[in-house]
Amino acid sequence: MTTIYWSKSKPGFYTSDVMGVSAMPPDVVVVTAVTYQALLSGQSSTQVIGSDGSGNPVLQAATPPAAPS
Repeated sequence: MTTIYWSKSKPGFYTSDVMGVSAMPPDVVVVTAVTYQALLSGQSSTQVIGSDGSGNPVLQAATPPAAPS
């Protein structure tokens, strides 16, 4: 069974079937399949995936691009 992980230090998802846990960043946290799907859905509707204070992935409002100077 595949386990999904999130890393705050290297923002991204990792899966146990592609990479062994020992090769992942040291701050990975386990993400449920339901949470993973919700995060991807939010990301496809203008939100971005970031991390909370505990390193868990959360949806955040996207930062608008800076105006040209």
